[in-house]
Order: sequence, then C-alpha cells, then structure tokens
Amino acid sequence: MLVTKTGRPAFGQWAPGSDRPPVPLVLPALYLVLAALVAGPAAGATVTRYAEEIRLSRDGSAAVTLDVAVSGTPGESVRLPFGHAKADLATLRVAGALSPRVEQLEGGLPVLVVTLPPEPGPLEVRVTVPVFVAPGKAKAFGNRVLSYELVNATTGSCGRYEGTFLVPEGFRVNTIVETVPAESENAATRPFEVVRVDGRDGVRLVEPSLDPARRVAAKIRFKPAAHSPLFPGLLLAVGALYLYRFRDLAGGAR
Repeated sequence: MLVTKTGRPAFGQWAPGSDRPPVPLVLPALYLVLAALVAGPAAGATVTRYAEEIRLSRDGSAAVTLDVAVSGTPGESVRLPFGHAKADLATLRVAGALSPRVEQLEGGLPVLVVTLPPEPGPLEVRVTVPVFVAPGKAKAFGNRVLSYELVNATTGSCGRYEGTFLVPEGFRVNTIVETVPAESENAATRPFEVVRVDGRDGVRLVEPSLDPARRVAAKIRFKPAAHSPLFPGLLLAVGALYLYRFRDLAGGAR
C-alpha cells in the first residue's frame, strides 16, 4: 500500500550541493540515451540492392536465397524486409553478418535483423520454406499456383529489388496472373520477364526502388511440361493406318 505524507517528500528533494540527482530526473535522461543508441545506428545503414531467388521443389517446399548489398558501421543493427513468415528458421544462414534473427512487427509482418561485422559487405541469406505451395492442390489441367508478396516494413529504402521465381524441374510457366508493379502500356519497360535458369522456367520481377511501405508481388500458374503419352501414340497409330491404306491403293492401281 502506498502511504502519502504531508509536506515535501524526501524522494523529490535535490539541492545543488547534494551527491546525486533524484530518480525522476535520471530516468528520462536514461531513456533518451537508450533511444539514441537504438535509433542512431539504424539511420546509417544503406541498402542499394535486394535480390531474392525462390526455387520451388515438386513437394511444394522452396529454397530461398537473398543477395543484399548493404553498407554501414561495424556493429550496426540493420533491419531488412523478409517475406517468408512460414520459413523454417532453423535453416536460416547468413553470410556477411552477425547474430541473424527474424522479428515479428506489430501486425505480423516479419523483418530480418542482422548485425554488421567489422568489415561490412554483401549479405547472402539462405533459408528453407517447407510449404511454399500446398502440395496436391493442382487446379484444372494440372495447373498449380505460386503466389508471393513482400512488403518493405522497415523505415529505409532497399534500393533495386529483383525477385526470381523458379518453378520445379519438369514444369513450365503457364500464365502470369498478376504482378506488383503491374504491367503498363505507358511504361518504357515491362516489370517482369520470363527466364530460364539452370534448366528451370521462371519469372523475374523488378522494382527500381523498394521504398518503405512499398510492396512487390507475383502470382504465377505453372504446370507439368511433359505431354501425355496418349497423344504421341495416337499420332503413330494414325500414321500407320495412313501408310496401310496408301499401300492398298497403290497396289490396286497396278
């Protein structure tokens, strides 16, 4: 129970000649110092390129690689966008940084937090997402859907963004349903292109400047590239029948 007394409380008394200032004056100053230490280093980091490659497997999992060009002060804490809330963080590996971890912001958006080493340079991040595309959920005609979104939930720009989405081996890109940034007739270049990397079909999406609160997204349909064995067999049967009939007609004309 808090008991109050009349008169000036000794807790708040402080004369210029006393040994130390009262706690109510010390705590605000301490908070300001801590805030400066936390906010100060984050303002110095510069990210000029954020590239990610997502390689899908047949079972719906994905291997994700991030290549980030960042510069800053050694020991500085840097926050980076991270679009893989379902990643297996036990597989998270970061080359070129210290103490990597994923934090959830208010609202559920994840960010990747790293500490710059004594000699800062490019970062290479690798992580596995066990269920990127739900297995066994093929649409009509064997189509499956790759859907991805990344939001820059940090307070700094990430420079040029490049996202490469590769479908599993033996599949091909069927339809590009939607992209952000979207294709525009007035734009000088398309925001995406169909690519082939290491024998895999895919789509590469480009955003010239991934500024704070900006998002990129892609929705792609893909399907097995192998043709049904029924069709080649049908062609062979029709060809054989044609040759047989032609032989009969040629023999009757003699």
